[in-house]
Amino acid sequence: MFVLCPTPIELQYISNMATTSTRIPKATSNSKDIARHDSPLDLQTVHAALAALGAPPMTPSEFERLYKGPLAHLLSAWVEQVRGRQATAAARCQIHGVLQGEKRQAVDSPSRVEAQKAAARLAGAKHSLDALQRKLGERQDALDAAHAEAARLQAELEHKQRVGLLLSVLEAKETLRTRRFEEMARLMDDLRKAAAGDAEKELPVLETQQDKASEAMEIPRPSHTRDALATLHALHVSQTTNADAERQLRASIARATNFPECDPHVESLLRECTDLAQRRASRAPPPPPDLEGLEQSIRVKEDTLQRLSDASIAYGFLCDHLIRSVATFNKTTASDLRTSLEDVGDAKGHVEILQWLVTHAPSLEADTSFEQDVKKAFNIHGEAAWGNIIGRVQDTVRETHAQRSFLADASLGAPRAPATDLTPLVQSQVETSHRTHDAAAQLLQRKVEKANVAETLVRDVEEVLAEAGALAGAGLERR
Repeated sequence: MFVLCPTPIELQYISNMATTSTRIPKATSNSKDIARHDSPLDLQTVHAALAALGAPPMTPSEFERLYKGPLAHLLSAWVEQVRGRQATAAARCQIHGVLQGEKRQAVDSPSRVEAQKAAARLAGAKHSLDALQRKLGERQDALDAAHAEAARLQAELEHKQRVGLLLSVLEAKETLRTRRFEEMARLMDDLRKAAAGDAEKELPVLETQQDKASEAMEIPRPSHTRDALATLHALHVSQTTNADAERQLRASIARATNFPECDPHVESLLRECTDLAQRRASRAPPPPPDLEGLEQSIRVKEDTLQRLSDASIAYGFLCDHLIRSVATFNKTTASDLRTSLEDVGDAKGHVEILQWLVTHAPSLEADTSFEQDVKKAFNIHGEAAWGNIIGRVQDTVRETHAQRSFLADASLGAPRAPATDLTPLVQSQVETSHRTHDAAAQLLQRKVEKANVAETLVRDVEEVLAEAGALAGAGLERR
């Protein structure tokens, strides 16, 4: 093969040297090559070059027949681009000499030493940066753990405060309930004593002795009626003769059997009835001999019935008096008591709400549900500073207290029964309501103070982070 071309390494080096302005001449532009290829080289020049490169021998006349048209352009370009062994060896020697000179210059250059020093400093700075970043990460983890612990303790403190507030409210409610029962018991005792005194004064004394029976009201009794009927019957029997009795019995039997009085069947029935009456009369028990004892027992029963009647009448008067007392209470005392309970009815449901908050309190893990609830309640969207949120909460609380105070002090134009006679129950209820409002205000004030302390902690943490960043930057600059 007669064509010798440079290796890829040599071609790369040549291209690099051409771009770094070395002594090797730059290649001509493509526009010049195109202009030069438009006009092929001389015939003798191309023929001599091909013969020098080892082409098959040809006469000038034969080559002239070939060197025409596109083939002439192709051969001219090929001759310009292809070099022989000698030219290739000379180019290689030149490239080798240039490479050796560059190596000696690179070894002896002071910029290489500076570059190595800079690389060493860069590696040391990277190691220092990694160490500082690890330390910063450890401190950041410790700070996050401290924040989590503080949030957990804060949540536990709030939970215990809610439980304490609930217990205090329950204690106050139980105390009020005990006082209410004591007051009701006292009122019942007073009412009972007053009713007993009125009954003793108003009710007449009922006489139950036998010697004063004439003064008492005579009440018809079944025994008197029965005795009167028995007496009348005995009188009628004593005035009736045997013939009259027999005639009346015969008439009664005839009416009952629908037979005439002269009928034999009526006669037989009359005889049977007469015999039966005689037999019963002969077997009738004699009257009791101790009539005085019987009379005494009858009087005892009468006295007992009289006492029961007197007690029922007394109970009737007492019930009437109690009914009048209850009606008076409904007309006078009940309205004032209802009004006082309605005035302090704002506290109704507070204990249930606090109990629900305690039983449904979230876990003591730190979360942002409270912040989201506050923002939702006050219609705050996006990020907002705690100072603004606390200010809005304070303004709302002040407005609410002002409205309640205004409604409590407001009075209607219509006349109202004076409530000058306030009971201790109503006064204790009012005092309990005031204490509840004061406790709520103090609790809110403590919340505001805790929020301010939290803001101070946040600023301290931000300053610590800024100082850590500054220290890390200063360490990198010194290295």
